[in-house]
Amino acid sequence: MKNLLLLVLGMIGAISNGFAQKNTGTIKGTVTTSDGKPGESVSVQLKDKRRGEITNEKGVFEFNKLQPGSYTLSITFTGYEALEQQVEVAANQTATVSFQLKTSNKELQ
Repeated sequence: MKNLLLLVLGMIGAISNGFAQKNTGTIKGTVTTSDGKPGESVSVQLKDKRRGEITNEKGVFEFNKLQPGSYTLSITFTGYEALEQQVEVAANQTATVSFQLKTSNKELQ
């Protein structure tokens, strides 16, 4: 009887976990430099969320399993102007964004 109860509770937990994950969304994007080349190793942060990614060699990044809502992306790369953009994430959807970095005129100190 105890084993049956544990089995039933385990199944309920697995099912509810599966439903929770299906109600999340994704942000996928690309970063290019001002000369049109892929922005490799660019920092992409979800502002105020302590979560970040680094773009791959093709300038692509992806945030998975995000709760539906509004997120602010912060894009930074040495020698280029920082960018921010608000993105809306919907359940079971992928929000696609793209950024083009502009060379910064500020001198390093």
